[in-house]
Amino acid sequence: MVTRRYVFLLLLTGMFCLLTLFPTSTYIEASKTHQQIPESQKLYINPEYHFQLAYPAHWTKIKGIYEERYGANDGFFQFTAAGTGLTKIDGISKQLMLHKLQPYGSKPRSCAMMIAGQPARLILPSQDQAPFLNRQAALLVHYPKPVKIGGTSYAYLLLWADEEHIYDLAQNIRFMPQVEKGNHSKKTDGR
Repeated sequence: MVTRRYVFLLLLTGMFCLLTLFPTSTYIEASKTHQQIPESQKLYINPEYHFQLAYPAHWTKIKGIYEERYGANDGFFQFTAAGTGLTKIDGISKQLMLHKLQPYGSKPRSCAMMIAGQPARLILPSQDQAPFLNRQAALLVHYPKPVKIGGTSYAYLLLWADEEHIYDLAQNIRFMPQVEKGNHSKKTDGR
């Protein structure tokens, strides 16, 4: 549970950006894995990707081509892992922002943040983002330690969510301690 949160406005190259600083502990204790959450939220836990976050309770798992996507008419989230330990966070952020398909529009904005004590980059869409993307924003967060998924090591968690919910989802991200292979519990989306 976040005990204190400080909010600052930064002026970055002529644009304002919300920067939220969260507690600096990089790992949560195993006994605190199930954080206290309000009745209006559910807790998503993914031991394979070593993170958890609280999301609106009325959101459900969305079936389709997505590996993991939750949402409803008012928003969504999905995620993946990205980058190797050699890839810098600003390099990946720039690649996402400048992708030739312009998933964040022609002039997305990027903000440096700290999430769960880790460096992060928030990418917000410009007004000309394609409507079918539903105001999709991205959050790239450096893992405390690289995670191995499917035999590949990744340095970053990449979360996509609608612009309206990405700040709330980000403030609830917690990284889980990495345990030895074969000692994982199953993914849950309940309390």
